[in-house]
Amino acid sequence: MASPTAKQVVRYQFTHRQIVNQWFRLRMLRPWKLLVHGLIFVVGLVFVVANFRNFQSIDEFRAIVYARPEYVETLATSTPIAQHVRVDFELQGCPIDKRQLVEVISAFLNGRKPVVPAHSVCVECKMRGNVCVMVAHGTPCLGPITHAGCGAICPRHTRGCYGCFGPMETPNAASLARRLLDDGLAKPALIRSLRTFNALAVPFRQAADALERGETAPPGDVPHG
Repeated sequence: MASPTAKQVVRYQFTHRQIVNQWFRLRMLRPWKLLVHGLIFVVGLVFVVANFRNFQSIDEFRAIVYARPEYVETLATSTPIAQHVRVDFELQGCPIDKRQLVEVISAFLNGRKPVVPAHSVCVECKMRGNVCVMVAHGTPCLGPITHAGCGAICPRHTRGCYGCFGPMETPNAASLARRLLDDGLAKPALIRSLRTFNALAVPFRQAADALERGETAPPGDVPHG
């Protein structure tokens, strides 16, 4: 980090106190740009597993996974880097889209704002001429609330969106949850789908927590375009 304007692309989630302290010290050294690879808490299988630990006993996880769990030091929860240090930009996706990565790096190098779409996967489906899997087949899909960038790859193969790219801008997760329940999706399955890749994303977390508490989502429907 020789330059005061050095850029750092990270792919991280905090599970240990030492990591938290390390990144806090790095952030304080100089005003370098911190470009986040993914939503921090959505990158790869390791982070899916780490998400699950936030809703279970960490001691139980350690006892199951490790032969000598008493030697394993870890935080009780796995948290996004943005909860601990300032992040300049979050690039969503599991995995991220390489074109969006190039755009973000280019934008920072040229001192401009990155141009990354904020619309949902539903828009990508319409652009590609995909038939809506919810309307045509009754397949549960998180596309109406998920950030674009994957090219709607799952709906393109007649599968519902799993929410890999995290929440879109201003998603209505509660309304979609109500629609999916009305269409017959079991509540435990819906909660699991919201807690897979983006368990700590605020819209997904709030919707899943409300379902777990037995609260009814507000009335309304989610248009499919």
